[in-house]
Amino acid sequence: MVRASSKVRRIVSRYVDAIAKRGIRPEAIYLFGSHARGEAGRDSDVDLIVVWRGFRRMGYLRSLALLGEATADILEPIQALPYTPKEFARPLPGGFLDAIRDECVPVFGPASASVRRSQTQLRR
Repeated sequence: MVRASSKVRRIVSRYVDAIAKRGIRPEAIYLFGSHARGEAGRDSDVDLIVVWRGFRRMGYLRSLALLGEATADILEPIQALPYTPKEFARPLPGGFLDAIRDECVPVFGPASASVRRSQTQLRR
């Protein structure tokens, strides 16, 4: 599994603060795309999946709008997609999430903490 760079982790940290100001309290955030595959170039954006149960009552378009507003607030090249925990846990076969699921790297939430712990233990 590719590990998120310190630059990406800083961007995600700022993004979590920005979305929190809009009432979004994510359960998890996953990195995907070129940064997750270790293929990012200088101009690559940061592709994120934000998992939060509140997206269900908000609707997809409103969720996208709020995530986009948070991106504009911090002026970083982020492309974020909203998913509920249920949608993330059970992607549609052949759908977008199903196609990129294996490259997702946890960068926020419980899964990211366990990844950091296991990486620290491997270095010892």
